[in-house]
Amino acid sequence: MGHVYVDVEIKGTKLGTRTRMFVDTGSTRSIIPYSLAEEVGAFKTPFRTRVEYGDGNFKELVRADVRMNIMGRETPAVVLLDQIEEPILGVDTLEALGLAVDPASGKLKPTRSFITRA
Repeated sequence: MGHVYVDVEIKGTKLGTRTRMFVDTGSTRSIIPYSLAEEVGAFKTPFRTRVEYGDGNFKELVRADVRMNIMGRETPAVVLLDQIEEPILGVDTLEALGLAVDPASGKLKPTRSFITRA
């Protein structure tokens, strides 16, 4: 199976936007660039989260709240902000949406019939 990407609608206090995100089942949190957070009006919290990247480096990242919609399923989501080129969709958002990666097809599939209600 190669890399998995999915189209995601991200909403903040401004109009939402669609973006392509890399699905990273090794990442707990979703991470988006500051520019995307500004574009959608992500609500930045006063909190930071310490994360370890795959290369062993640690960073303290700003946390923000958005809404994410994938395949018609929508949930509030905590995202982390970093200077990255490619947005990363983490497992916590997938679980909240009731989605998982199907290794056979390399696509997302529902794991339950209901979604997060908020």
